[in-house]
Amino acid sequence: AVADGAERREQSDKSGRPSRVDFLAAGDGENGGSCCLGKKLFERRSDNGANEFYENKNCWLNELDFELKSFDQHLFEFPVTFPPTYPFSEDCQAPGAATGYMATRLPGWCDRVLCSHSARRALLCPPDQPTQYAVLGLDDCLGDHKP
Repeated sequence: AVADGAERREQSDKSGRPSRVDFLAAGDGENGGSCCLGKKLFERRSDNGANEFYENKNCWLNELDFELKSFDQHLFEFPVTFPPTYPFSEDCQAPGAATGYMATRLPGWCDRVLCSHSARRALLCPPDQPTQYAVLGLDDCLGDHKP
């Protein structure tokens, strides 16, 4: 986790409530940091930069996606093998906008397709034509959500 072994620094607003929390990894120094959290703020600093979520698809972030586990007996979702679908950059003129995320929230998956187990059987395709579960417009700037 980002916070393991990291130094935590808090900034407070005028009323004394925390408004920003920085988790600084060892060796990052004064100007560096591993993660910054605040109201409508999520920044993760790494060697891969902002595209870490997009390029690694779901590798490490999918481990935190556990909301559906309590519905396993009733609902099914095909494996999520695509990058998070929110919050993509809405500035289509900016370089890398189609694959860049806004620094307002932790990237996650939205607009997901869940189905009952009986519907799953109806959706399954023959083995030579596997069911596709993916993102529409993956490399296009479509706004902050990609269905």
